[in-house]
Amino acid sequence: MSLLPSPADLRRSAGRGVTAVARKILGISTELPDALSKVPDDLPRDTLFRQPLIATASVLGTPTRREAGRATVTFRVVVKDADAKRCPDIHVEARVTGPEREAVGELTTDMLGGCKFKMTGPVGTYAIEVLGVAALALDWDTDASTTKASVDVT
Repeated sequence: MSLLPSPADLRRSAGRGVTAVARKILGISTELPDALSKVPDDLPRDTLFRQPLIATASVLGTPTRREAGRATVTFRVVVKDADAKRCPDIHVEARVTGPEREAVGELTTDMLGGCKFKMTGPVGTYAIEVLGVAALALDWDTDASTTKASVDVT
């Protein structure tokens, strides 16, 4: 019997210590939760949202100028619930209008609760109008939402 631990025992205990510290820092538990808990980055990934949903349409950045008097405009629609938490996996339908055409598109929000609609065309006025937000049994508050945005590209 030796008073010093073997190198293999030292490696095993060091590995367990590093794993335990990493789990504590990252908030990883080995036990299964009995109830819903908050996600560390505060995103509602358990798909339990408070009604009503609110959509906000805006112009994302500045329009990108292309060759020969053409431009690309990007609009962003963000969907949040009544607690102002961003809602992922929500269906959004919007109409984007440009100087030469109009298009209706449907997208699903990403993990940050947003989706992007783009249109390329000649210089002029571009606009977006959110037509619908569908989230199973959740209501969409159109009065509290900002459903329209526009930008003039010169």
